[in-house]
Amino acid sequence: MTNKVLIDSSVLVEYSKNNKTTLLNSLLENNSLQCCITETIISEFFFQFIKFTSNKAPATVKSAKKIKKIFEADNSYFLVNLFEFLATDIRIFKLFLN
Repeated sequence: MTNKVLIDSSVLVEYSKNNKTTLLNSLLENNSLQCCITETIISEFFFQFIKFTSNKAPATVKSAKKIKKIFEADNSYFLVNLFEFLATDIRIFKLFLN
C-alpha cells in the first residue's frame, strides 16, 4: 500500500533552485509513498518559478509576453511531472479525512 503525500509549492520552489533538496529526494525515493500535487500547488509553483528565473515580477513578465521564453530557457519546471495530480474536489477532501 502506498501513502499519498501532498508536496507543497515551497518544496518545489526550493528544489528547483537546487536548495533544500534532501526532503523531496527522500520522499521521491521512498517506494511506499506517492508524491502528489494539485492545480493550486502547480499555479503557486509556476508563479514563483517565473519570479525567480526572470528576476522580475510575474505580472511584468506577462505584460512583456515573455512567459514562454522563461519556460523555454529553464526546464527545471518539468519536475512537476514526477508527481501524481490530484484534482481539487470533494475526493481530495475525503482523502485527507482517512
